Amino acid sequence: MGILSSIPERCAKYSYEVLVFYLVILIGLLSLPSSKEAPFQLSFDESEFHSLIIVARCLAILHTSYQIKKLRLFHSFWLAAAMSIFAIVVFSSFVLLSSMVSSFFPNSSLTWSTVVPLCVLVTEMDFPHALLLTSSESVANKETIPQIVASSTSRLGLKAASTSLLDIFCLGSVILYNKMEISSSGMNFAVAVSIVCVLVQNLIFFTLMPALTSLILYWFPRGPLKSLTDDAHLSLLTRRALKSLKFGSGFEVSVLVTSTFVLAQSKKVAGLVLRQFCPFYLLDFLRRNVSPFWPSRISFSETGIWTFLSVSIFRYLILDNVRRTRARSLSSSDKSITKTARVRHQSDSHYEFNTAEEIRDLDEMKRLLAEKKCDLMNNSEILFLLKLGLIRPYALEKILQDATRGVVIRRKFLGEDKFKSLPYQNYDFEIAAKACCENIVGYVPIPLGIVGPILVDGIECSPLLATTEGALLASVNRGCKVIKISGGAKTSIFRDEMSRAPCISFPSAAAALECFQWLEDPYNFTIIKDAFQSTTRFGKLLKVTPYPAGRLLFLRFSASTGDAMGMNMVSKGTNKAVDTLLQLFPSARIESISGNACTDKKPSAMNWINGRGKTIIAEVSIPEKVLTANFKCTAKQLADLNVKKNLIGSNVAGSIGGFNAHAANIVAACFIASGQDAAQVVEGSQTMTLFEERVLDSETFLHASVTMPSLEVAAMGGGTNLEPQRSILASMIGQEAGLNPGDKSRRLASVISSTVLAGELSLMSSLVKGTVRKITITYIEVLYCST
Repeated sequence: MGILSSIPERCAKYSYEVLVFYLVILIGLLSLPSSKEAPFQLSFDESEFHSLIIVARCLAILHTSYQIKKLRLFHSFWLAAAMSIFAIVVFSSFVLLSSMVSSFFPNSSLTWSTVVPLCVLVTEMDFPHALLLTSSESVANKETIPQIVASSTSRLGLKAASTSLLDIFCLGSVILYNKMEISSSGMNFAVAVSIVCVLVQNLIFFTLMPALTSLILYWFPRGPLKSLTDDAHLSLLTRRALKSLKFGSGFEVSVLVTSTFVLAQSKKVAGLVLRQFCPFYLLDFLRRNVSPFWPSRISFSETGIWTFLSVSIFRYLILDNVRRTRARSLSSSDKSITKTARVRHQSDSHYEFNTAEEIRDLDEMKRLLAEKKCDLMNNSEILFLLKLGLIRPYALEKILQDATRGVVIRRKFLGEDKFKSLPYQNYDFEIAAKACCENIVGYVPIPLGIVGPILVDGIECSPLLATTEGALLASVNRGCKVIKISGGAKTSIFRDEMSRAPCISFPSAAAALECFQWLEDPYNFTIIKDAFQSTTRFGKLLKVTPYPAGRLLFLRFSASTGDAMGMNMVSKGTNKAVDTLLQLFPSARIESISGNACTDKKPSAMNWINGRGKTIIAEVSIPEKVLTANFKCTAKQLADLNVKKNLIGSNVAGSIGGFNAHAANIVAACFIASGQDAAQVVEGSQTMTLFEERVLDSETFLHASVTMPSLEVAAMGGGTNLEPQRSILASMIGQEAGLNPGDKSRRLASVISSTVLAGELSLMSSLVKGTVRKITITYIEVLYCST
């Protein structure tokens, strides 16, 4: 089982290397010389070969129609395209292999027209179908793709190995029918060819398929794939694929080939291949011990071939009928499930307590609890066990396998009156319980508003902000309008790295400085880098900066993390790198994986100077006529107030990075709306706002900018997995973000920084005109009158 999981995981992690390996092997096979004489010579029956081609073409038509039916089941262009890529790659691989075989017989009838039907039969889509669906259903972010693909491959491979009984039956039928015409050794060889065919299918499934699946999940748009994972139709397809898994194509082709062509030409083909790859002593052993048992010529009757064709057609009809029946039963089942889910979604009656429920005997309930069958107990019984202390409240989701039911029972246990105004209906607690929160009792709705549109780097967008601060969105919206009129904001990201700084202690300061000097060697950095990057596919270690303090050494690891915020990724890589370092410095000891020099969720000069996350500048040049028309102030007034308030005033306060009017307002609203880590508003609000009056070609402009050294955002993972936040994130990023790792998170950073710039412009102009005092008084009066 360990091998079944480790090989696919490595193939999924190193997808490009696997594809290159297969390409090199195929090119090597094609380049084999065809002029060498085969060690075994057998006659070749043209009539048998033509019979083979007739059968192959008939079956290829049936096989192709069946595979096209599978593509039509998806009702999704992206999934159909992904499956087509699978089919094309596998088909091309077998075509190249077949062309190598055809080069051994330059004067025979083995041409492209005869090779293609055989290759079509090998191109089976059951495996990639089930593998892609089950993997896309489980993948939460790109970091987990190799592990998810490996797990799905191992699980599906074991299941498929036990579901090929019909193929084995067909193979046995053909061999038994031709028993009178096949010698004992020939029959054994036919079975051996069948096994080899299945092994080849296994090889492709456990190596090439994980690599292709990993690439598709990584490069294909996550929107279409992820949206389908919440669809009942995808669930139907996955269940159907799981029920129809088989190693069928290996048996189909082996039956066909062994019935007519391979047996007649086995010695010639085997001889040519063995001569290229086997050492002399092995060839000599085969000549003396194996060759006498291989028949020199085997022929088949026409009746046998047509019988095989009939059996194969019967097999397709049986399979098609069985799968249609299963599809109908699954569809009707899914309809009833969907209908029930819709009713539950509206009323959640399934989770309500029923006072008339009977409670089992305590011993019976203890037995169910010990057997981990708590889902069979009703809510009153679970509540009873909670009160006895036999179940811990935090473990409800795990033992019930139903997060929403766990929330309902926990609320009842803690006292419903406490949470009567706190909603819990119509929310996906499954994802929240796994990635975002524990001991859940409900959720808090926050008002969500939209501003804009604003033009950011030439692309129009409408940011969404979640806040409880009145007048904030109205103010930001005014700034968005001015920025758009002025040609839009331009953003520049000149640093993109997440950091983690472990604290390592040494026996003395001299020992700590020895490690400090060792790390300054570029070669030694590669040792640490290799250890770090062995834990991640997407993270790239950029630098390690040591900071000594007495006998302590703080190592600030900085790495790019793609579209993820990257704290977990960097922590995992840092832990591995530190383990490598401790092997080289045995006297050292790690005190903490985080030594607060990172610095995470705390204001610090470290982040202000060196940056953390995205270090970004958003800027805009606003003509003074636009300022006066919309803000009722001049560029000089804004520039003067910015110096006095945001620069001098913040210095008087001793602020670290607080050289702005209210950047935290916009950062917090954007973070909450899009599922970011709200605590990292601390770093994101470290912003410097600069206003400068400029004169270009006798026209006055205001050059406004915000510099944000530590904007930590993510386009995947954490709170971005929640459905509402995911949809908001997609709306803010748009479809133009690009496909390269990190493009989406950088686009999000550009949108947030430009929105911060809009908020700064609007508030500062209001302060210039004194309108902020009037707005504040108005809101106080509204609140006072409403209480």
